[in-house]
Amino acid sequence: MVLNEYAGNILNSMKSKFFLFFIQIVFLISCVNDDARFSKKLIKEFKEKSINKNNIDWVNFEKRLLQSFKISRDSAIITALTLNNNEHSYYYIPGKKLITGNYKKSEVLDSCNIFGALKRDKYVDIGYLKIRSFYGNTTNRLESKEESIKYINEILDSIKNQDMKPLKGWVIDLRFNYGGDMWPMLIALSPFFKDGKLGSFKSDGIEKFWKKETDEIFIDNKSQNDRVFGSKIKYRVKNRNVKISVLINRNTQSAGEATAIALMSLKNVMFFGGKTRGFATSNFPINMGNDEVLVLTTGAMHDVYGNLYPEGIKPDHKACDLKELDYLLTNRFYNKH
Repeated sequence: MVLNEYAGNILNSMKSKFFLFFIQIVFLISCVNDDARFSKKLIKEFKEKSINKNNIDWVNFEKRLLQSFKISRDSAIITALTLNNNEHSYYYIPGKKLITGNYKKSEVLDSCNIFGALKRDKYVDIGYLKIRSFYGNTTNRLESKEESIKYINEILDSIKNQDMKPLKGWVIDLRFNYGGDMWPMLIALSPFFKDGKLGSFKSDGIEKFWKKETDEIFIDNKSQNDRVFGSKIKYRVKNRNVKISVLINRNTQSAGEATAIALMSLKNVMFFGGKTRGFATSNFPINMGNDEVLVLTTGAMHDVYGNLYPEGIKPDHKACDLKELDYLLTNRFYNKH
């Protein structure tokens, strides 16, 4: 009886070990298949959509990515981004991390960042708007819209409150606008824009125009007011002929640069400060599963005249400190010549 019980225990133990071994094998096979599917999708998305797809050695790209997968998935993503060689692209894992490529440190050609606030009391008859970055909630569309409505209304209220008195001009401050969603920025500034084109994205010969029409901001025929605000904006600044000075610097990038490009459509605008970051390109979010997103640069931004800004937007008047900026703005707004 004891021997039979002992033998039974051994048999049960062997069954348990075999079951665990079987589960481990199934899990490993599943992981290998997941990694294979993921690597194929990653290669496919870069190959089909990257702005640099015609300049990449794809045989080397695939070989090195698959080698990196032997280390880890993150290593493969870093390899793909590095070989893609576009600093505006990145990989986002919600709540965990943002993955970027390893790039050669780009030379900072323009270090004029103009830190600090303007002395507003000196410009009592000049309107001032600070257009900050806006990202919104990346995982909840409803919350993101609520946040964008709040963002747009804050800027609109500031415009209306300052526009109550006669103004000699406006300062629109894009310094340290690191980007995000450009559409709330353009919608908030729509009281300055006339109907017509504001800029465009161009990729693979296809151009998609940003424009203002019937009190809304569009990309092609799709209203962005509907998406991020919910209504039209009928308000217009009282005097569209006054001078507008836009402040930019090295930290003006991506959506901040798109906003600067849209403002170029105004005939009475000039730019002051330092050159922008050089991220005047369009990013496309690609769902990679498990709420992970590959944000891939797919095209370039053009102004209304067809110009590109791969190295950044240069100011009309360079200023490297507040004293110099103050002098230039005073001269622009108050010099009768």
